[in-house]
Order: sequence, then C-alpha cells, then structure tokens
Amino acid sequence: MPLGALLALFILIPFVELHLLMLVSMRIGFINTLLLVIITGALGASLARGQGARALGEIRRDLAAGVLPGDSILSGLLVLAGGIMLITPGIMTDFVGLLLLLPPVRKMLVPLLKKHFAGKVHTFGSGRGAEFSASFSRSGEQIKDAEVVEVVSEVEPDRQE
Repeated sequence: MPLGALLALFILIPFVELHLLMLVSMRIGFINTLLLVIITGALGASLARGQGARALGEIRRDLAAGVLPGDSILSGLLVLAGGIMLITPGIMTDFVGLLLLLPPVRKMLVPLLKKHFAGKVHTFGSGRGAEFSASFSRSGEQIKDAEVVEVVSEVEPDRQE
C-alpha cells in the first residue's frame, strides 16, 4: 500500500470516527455515547475471544486431518482484525469489527482474500530428506516454479541401525 494511502487512512478514519462520535453524542448524550463505546469494546473483546477460539479449533482440526489450514488461518486473521476494530473506540470501526466476527461474513471474505493473495504466496518446507520452495500460480492451485534440494546426511558406520 502506498505511503499516501496509509497516511490518508490514518487521518481519514480518525476524522470520520470523531465526526460520528460527535453526531451520536448530540443525539443520545455524551455519557450514553461513552457507555456505548465502553460496552461495544467489552462485548467485542468477549466475542472476539470466542470466535478466535473457534478459529483456532478449526485450524487444529484441519492440521489433525492433514489438511493445510489456509481458510481457517485467514478466518482467524479476520477474527483478529475484527477484535482489534471492536476494541478501538469508534462507531465505524465497531460496525466493521462486528461484521468481521460474524461467520457468514468471514466465509464470504475468505475467498476474496485468497484471490487477492494468489500469486503472492511463496511456500518453503522440508521433509524426508528434501527441502523445497515453490511459488504458486495466480489460481493458487498449480505450482509455477519449484526447486527441490535433496539433503543427504552422513551417518557414522558404528551408529547405523
């Protein structure tokens, strides 16, 4: 993301949040607005905790089944982002944070994130005496470039089993 876009986000979002807080405060009063921000932060933290535990459970289940937990990890990252947004004081961030904690919304966003990150993922790993690295194609399913290096370890003759 270009520096100008980041700068705009760090200026624009707080400005919009402040404006919304002022509008809400004029409608329901300062104390009620303050309570609203505190309650949404506390409820958001609780909801994020529960949804985060659920996402972690999905990751563990995928790993136990021998499946790469890509979707579960992305869902967990969305839960984390939603929790952070709910803890951040503001009306707009609370709304977006709440949306990110809803499983149907995350289920809709995960494929979009996968499409966004397709072609930008590089995988490295090792196992059974070989190391590999691969860059995945835009579809995310085919390997377009891979390198496999065999690792041979010398075993002392007296230690062989």
